Amino acid sequence: MAPLVSAQWPRYDVVFPDHARTMDSGYASVMSHDFARVIEAALGPALRLDTPVDTLTPTSVTLAGGETLHAHAVIDGRGVRATPRLALGYQTFLGQELRLDAPHGLTAPIIMDARVAQQGGYRFVYVLPFDERRLLIEDTHYVDGTGGNRSACAQTSRTM
Repeated sequence: MAPLVSAQWPRYDVVFPDHARTMDSGYASVMSHDFARVIEAALGPALRLDTPVDTLTPTSVTLAGGETLHAHAVIDGRGVRATPRLALGYQTFLGQELRLDAPHGLTAPIIMDARVAQQGGYRFVYVLPFDERRLLIEDTHYVDGTGGNRSACAQTSRTM
């Protein structure tokens, strides 16, 4: 995993309305550009990006252009489809990376800060301090439906 790691910290925090805890087990983050760089170096031309899939079987993928790829196993990562036999819950989030004019003072990630208004589902804010002025802030909700309200999430995030 080491080549994929973009940033790491020796500890992280979790915060709830009446409880907070620092975990000394370490935390790491993988950024998409580092993931792509490592995967592309390993797979070369076998890597397919932005390639529409027409059909899948347990051992093959047929692309929208008609080409069929064969494998020992195919993992369908396109997401769960609703069925009458399965009640689904969803994690929705809106993230923004910010560069601040002044140092933020955080020395460790806040993996879960649940001191925010819950807004109809379990909600928390996730913060990664990449350097003294750069933060990733994600407003995360666990909800029952797929129709997230991005504008309400963004408005609330601006007021935190």
